[in-house]
Amino acid sequence: MKRLLEQRKAGEISLTDEEIYAKIKPKGKRNKADKAMNEATEAKKEAISANEQNKILTKKLQDVERENKDFEESNEEYDIEEDKDEEDIRGNDRRHE
Repeated sequence: MKRLLEQRKAGEISLTDEEIYAKIKPKGKRNKADKAMNEATEAKKEAISANEQNKILTKKLQDVERENKDFEESNEEYDIEEDKDEEDIRGNDRRHE
């Protein structure tokens, strides 16, 4: 680590502290802090992804609810017109009798 820090100071390499640590940390061994940090990072990523999916699904649900409301309103208008047409037909039938 000391050698890498000296090389960086001399301008021979341009590694960040994190990159230097990644180069020198023991391979295959992970301490509990590293493991916990990785798990926390993964959990945060999953939470962000779940939140984004929730927003997408909420918007889709709102769109479907809006379409359903529009459909129900147009269906009600159709039913009203159909009832008027049936009344007109009955009225015409009565006049022809």
